[in-house]
Formats: sequence, structure tokens, C-alpha cells
Amino acid sequence: MLYLDIDAHHGDGVQYAFEEDPDVMTISFHESGRFLFPGTGFTEDAGRGSGRGYSVNLPLAPGSSDDIYLEAFDALVPPLARAFRPGIILTQDGCDAHWSDPLSHLALTLAGYRRLFQRQHDLAHELTGGRWLALGGGGYQAYTVVPRAWTILLGVMAERQLDERLPESWRQLAAKYESGPLPDFLSREEVPAAAPGAYAQARAAAREGIAAIKGSVFKLTGA
Repeated sequence: MLYLDIDAHHGDGVQYAFEEDPDVMTISFHESGRFLFPGTGFTEDAGRGSGRGYSVNLPLAPGSSDDIYLEAFDALVPPLARAFRPGIILTQDGCDAHWSDPLSHLALTLAGYRRLFQRQHDLAHELTGGRWLALGGGGYQAYTVVPRAWTILLGVMAERQLDERLPESWRQLAAKYESGPLPDFLSREEVPAAAPGAYAQARAAAREGIAAIKGSVFKLTGA
């Protein structure tokens, strides 16, 4: 089994349950433990014993955006998955890495999530005949982000093209519980511009992590 976790927090529980098991590979993309709970999941944390090399961690700096995530995914996940040849892919698709989430400091957009979900879909169909189990996870905006992200995920899994404009009936229901403004569209959103210095630092940190994983885990797993 390949377990891929893109929740903002390190997937520590699943990793620690399987870190000595070479039949389970865990890959976690998360905000660095230098900035966010639980403070674990650095690149050198790669499993133990016969499971050494089958725990993969990429800590990301605050401000890591769509292109940083997608570059990291493309550099790491397909080669690791192809070398590992899982029978099933299980993903933890928490949406607390969204730029507006109140707990984390990452910068994914809903359009970025769609592209990550599509990559998960394509990899599962390439390697496992479509045996893909997707789970929800973090996400602390119950009406403005979470239902939109997981609707996009279900649309990708079902290979359905979804309307971009949200139904008025849903907006009326959500307005009973959400006091702030509600979105009009499924993935379109106004995203604040990133500070150039913060973006450059986040990109450099991700590339440093990618290089560290390629220099260690890739050699252990034959990726």
C-alpha cells in the first residue's frame, strides 16, 4: 500500500504505525515542524529497520503555493510509486493547506488542489488499476473551503466535469451557519499575492527537501 498525505500536518500516526514495514510506503507533504504541530516529519525521518526508506517526508515552508506543491509532487511521488509498485493507493486529502486556513501557513488554492487530485487519479490508474481510496482530513473552514475541495476531489474520482458556479440552494443552506461571505464558484477565488521574498524562501526550502530525499530515500528504494 502507498499512503500519500497532503494534509498540512505531518502524518505522524500512520507513519509510526508502519515505519518498520517495507510493504507500506508513507509519503507526507506537510508544513515543516519548525512552524506547525506536531513538530515532526523532517526529511531524515525515513523509517526504521526493514522499513528504512519507506517513510518519506517533505516539510514545506510557510507560503508554499500551487507550483511548489506540484513541482514537489512530480519530482517525488511518481518515481517512488513506480519503484514501489503498490497494490492500492490511499490518500489523505486534508484541505488545511489552503491559503486561507486559520491554522496552517501554506498557500494551496482550490485550483491547485484540483491538479493534485488529478495527479493522484492518474497515478492510481497507471499503477493500481484505479484502486484508490481517498480520505478527508484537516480543513477548518466548514463552508467556504472544505465542501468545495472535497467536491472537486469527488468529481476527479468520478471523472465528472462539475459546474463552476455553486448552486444557490447550497448557498442558502450554508448561509444559515456561516456568518461571513460565501463563495460563488467551486474553484475560482481571489488569492492574495505572495510576498516575493517569502515565496523564494519557500521554493528554495522545497527544492532542498526534494534533493535530500533523492539523495537518501531514492537510493534505498531504487526509485
